[in-house]
Amino acid sequence: MRQSWLVVGCLFVASCGERPASEQSSKQLLDVAEAPPVTFDLKENVVSVSQIDDLPQKTRASSPSLGTSPQIAYSYSYGYRLSTETISVVQQKHMAMCDALTAQRCRIVSMERASNDGEFSNAALTMQLQSNLARAFGVQLDKAAADAGGENSNRGIEAEDLSKQMSDTAAKIKAKQALADRLMLLLQNRSGKVGELVEAERAFADAQEELDAARSWMAEMQGRVSMSKIEISYNSTTPSGSGLWRPVRDSFASVGRELGGSIGALVTFVVITLPWLLLLSGIIWFIRRISWRIRMPWSRRKDVAE
Repeated sequence: MRQSWLVVGCLFVASCGERPASEQSSKQLLDVAEAPPVTFDLKENVVSVSQIDDLPQKTRASSPSLGTSPQIAYSYSYGYRLSTETISVVQQKHMAMCDALTAQRCRIVSMERASNDGEFSNAALTMQLQSNLARAFGVQLDKAAADAGGENSNRGIEAEDLSKQMSDTAAKIKAKQALADRLMLLLQNRSGKVGELVEAERAFADAQEELDAARSWMAEMQGRVSMSKIEISYNSTTPSGSGLWRPVRDSFASVGRELGGSIGALVTFVVITLPWLLLLSGIIWFIRRISWRIRMPWSRRKDVAE
């Protein structure tokens, strides 16, 4: 009996510990901690990161602490207009800048590029960057595009305050951990009845499962705070293939389309009319055949009469 009351008491303590913590300020902060300038040598896609290695340890983003400071997840977006020939060059420079920071500071999530003759070219690049380097990195993104003759078409910053969610999750982890410890102690003593031990094992498994889920969710939010998402889009100012010979190519292409359309119309006409022509030819042959058979007896009678 005492063991069952202990299980009920543990569950009661867990339910009390899951109450959300006091709400913290949800004010959106659009400014991050300023880091020392980072220089990137964009000549021949060579990137220098010596100044990043000299940053003070306190400015380097690690797992965020759940103190009084807001836990903000930032997302940055950049758009550039470039000539068709320089889109791939600028995209490669941006990727080289990220690779030079190593995977701990910058990771490329996705990259795509599309170009069809006669159409506008476009490309996209998504990466995750250490939060305290995002502002300086954005300046270098603009510089790389400007050096190639491009211009910035759009930019944006989105901030999501995860302070309350992380605080509530931390309280849940603490409560679930306390419950799991108590249930483990109860199972180690094994002084209760078999049914009570089975119930305690089931409660321990449920508590451990919820604890793992809460820790996973906490790790994901910490990752979003420590690593900012950066989305870059590239668009061409003119269609690909434009130039001196563009009208000539367009003329040949137009002639080819017209000739192909004429041949297609002829094939369609033949396919549609051929069955009817065959049917009409058969009817005419049948009529002529019948007419010849009818004329034969009359011709013989006329010959006999004469």
